[in-house]
Amino acid sequence: GAEKLAEALPQCSHLEYLNLSNNKIGPSGAKSLANVLPLCSNLTKFLFWNNAIELDGAEKLFAVLHQYSNFEIVNLSDNNIGPFGAEKLTEALTQYFDLRYLNLKGNNIGTSGAEKLA
Repeated sequence: GAEKLAEALPQCSHLEYLNLSNNKIGPSGAKSLANVLPLCSNLTKFLFWNNAIELDGAEKLFAVLHQYSNFEIVNLSDNNIGPFGAEKLTEALTQYFDLRYLNLKGNNIGTSGAEKLA
């Protein structure tokens, strides 16, 4: 699934809106997509909820998401990233100057993760 999509994404360099929500992509799929997402530099909307990427997938994905400064909408809800994942996301969020909407519900980030995001 996600691995095949990762092969196709480089052909979509003008893509602005990517919705991969509710696809059970998992950590390995998130890692595959993370390798090619930097080629989609025009993304402004990234919906990736309910994919169970967990911390392993989140680390790789968030490591490349910091390269974007034009995100307006990011939905990463229900991925169980935990507090350490929230900390990794914080590093990416510092680049999002146009961010208007961020959804992180259902990620078990807890108080420590919320404090990092604040």
